[in-house]
Amino acid sequence: MKGKAPQEQKRLEQLEEAAQSLGIEIRYELFKGENAMAPGGLCRLKGDYLLILNSRSGLSERINAIASAISRFDLSATYLKPELREFLEGLPSPQDDSPSEEPQGDEPLEQE
Repeated sequence: MKGKAPQEQKRLEQLEEAAQSLGIEIRYELFKGENAMAPGGLCRLKGDYLLILNSRSGLSERINAIASAISRFDLSATYLKPELREFLEGLPSPQDDSPSEEPQGDEPLEQE
């Protein structure tokens, strides 16, 4: 398992870059109280997409949260490295609350 962490770190960096290219701002915040163990989620704030992630989350939780968020977007016109695209295509389909529906106001986009 020694080689797994560098691969996961690389995947996280690729996902962060992909999110940025899609106009998604990622913030790592320290969650407190009853949400202290929540991984985070994607929301829309003043028309911009924001992905707030728990700074206490492990590498795999961060990868899953970012992958889940960006898989909601149309990635056909976005360049992704082949291994990253394959990873994203292997994820379960997101629920039918994709950002292309243009939610009104500052509605959160639920994450499983």
